[in-house]
Amino acid sequence: MVSLPTSIEKYLQEAGFSSSELLILKKLLEGGATTVRELASKTGKSTGVLSQAVKKLADKGIITRESINATEKYAIASLEAIESWVERDMQEKHAVIDRKKQDFDAFLATVKHEKGRPEMEFFEGLEGIEKAFAKLLEIEEKEWLQFVPGLEREEDDALRQFRVEVFRKRRSNKTFARSIVPDIPLGKRYKSSDVYQYRQTRLVPPEDFPVCFEKIIVGDTVACIDMQKQKASFIRYKDLADGQRTLFNVLWRGARIEGEAENKPEEVKIPWKTRLGSAFRESFCSKKSMIFISVFALISMLLTSLMYVYTLNIIKEEMGRRLMSIAATAAPLINVSDLSNLKSESDMERGEYQRVFEQLNLIRDQHEKVMYIYIMRPTADPNTWEFVADADSNFNLPKGLDKNEDGVVDEADEAVWPGLDYDVEGSRLADEGLIHPVYEDELLFDQWGTFISGSAPIFDSTGNGVAIIALDISVDDLYEATKQRFRVSLAFLLILLLLTVSRTSYLIFVGLIRKQDTAAKLI
Repeated sequence: MVSLPTSIEKYLQEAGFSSSELLILKKLLEGGATTVRELASKTGKSTGVLSQAVKKLADKGIITRESINATEKYAIASLEAIESWVERDMQEKHAVIDRKKQDFDAFLATVKHEKGRPEMEFFEGLEGIEKAFAKLLEIEEKEWLQFVPGLEREEDDALRQFRVEVFRKRRSNKTFARSIVPDIPLGKRYKSSDVYQYRQTRLVPPEDFPVCFEKIIVGDTVACIDMQKQKASFIRYKDLADGQRTLFNVLWRGARIEGEAENKPEEVKIPWKTRLGSAFRESFCSKKSMIFISVFALISMLLTSLMYVYTLNIIKEEMGRRLMSIAATAAPLINVSDLSNLKSESDMERGEYQRVFEQLNLIRDQHEKVMYIYIMRPTADPNTWEFVADADSNFNLPKGLDKNEDGVVDEADEAVWPGLDYDVEGSRLADEGLIHPVYEDELLFDQWGTFISGSAPIFDSTGNGVAIIALDISVDDLYEATKQRFRVSLAFLLILLLLTVSRTSYLIFVGLIRKQDTAAKLI
């Protein structure tokens, strides 16, 4: 009994033999010649499947068909037959591999041949020229060499705005530009803007300038850009680019500025003015910088507003406490018995009113900025109090005067009299005014204007609060005082913001300069 070697079985399987074909080979090696029906009973496969597999093995010459007693049986031709088939199959595979290798070698030879040929690309229109510049920016080079004919002013360039973007991307890529221009007025003007363009320009005599269009050498690419015809072309050819680079450097050295050390192309130094000017332009003209400045301005406005409100509240509290203190000092000076007889407008002629009136004016004259001073007492309605006396109201004072001097005689100029009601709902006066001195946390609004108000209780002989003396300061004095004090705070804030901006700008410039120094060393 002979079995099928594992190595040959594995090879046959890799060579595409089906599982049925391998099963037939194994059974034939184990039991000799047999029929398809006997193979079916031994393997469990159908006779139809086995017939197809037997036919394929016979076609490959691995098994033979014999007729024994009028019955067709199949047997292995010989192990040498399998070996011969394997050898032929290997030779065919080697032949296929050899042909593929020859095809690949021929392809590589073609590629090398084509690679040595110049590659050209053409662009038309302003959009095409923009596309050409975009492709130049994709080339990873640290230097652009430019021939610029100087045919028009930069501000007249149809691609002026786009060239700004080219400058920003070129500078972001740390790609420095060296330019040669004719020694003509437009050429000198072009050179004057070097400091803001991250480039260095030299002038050559017009008769030595080699082209009448813009030419840029970047790596192995020579770009020709004709703005007059709005056409551009690329020639990618190393030998040509090297020749153009040599021509550029010859003209560059010949145009050397007197007193400037002659540098080899690979040792070009970027002037500090160019580095600083380009950094300034990029830092303060880019979208990121505009966003930074806008955010910084909003933050500054917010801080200023918050500081102003804070200062306003501080001064309002100081004024309220001052009025409360004045009222507390003045309350004992009022004769309580005089107040009990003052109940109506006719009582203003009484001697008691005149004494109270004179006392109120005396107190006001002693304290600057106090606009109104008056006496009030509660009524049966807890939200309504009534006036008792006022420093600006007397029976012998003429009516219809412009007391607040605003040019209009209106309700803000009306006098008050004993018994006139006044709404105190929501004020501290209604809740605490008869107990201890208070000042209003919020501004007081009424027909006479807007005020800061403070008061103190007037006690009777038994210690009960029967009325209050109140003083008002105009809100205009509050705003003026805030303005005066805020000037100091605002100056401090501005100095702080200026120092912050200066420090931030310094760090930005230092970082940009260092990056450019590193880039210059690599050029």
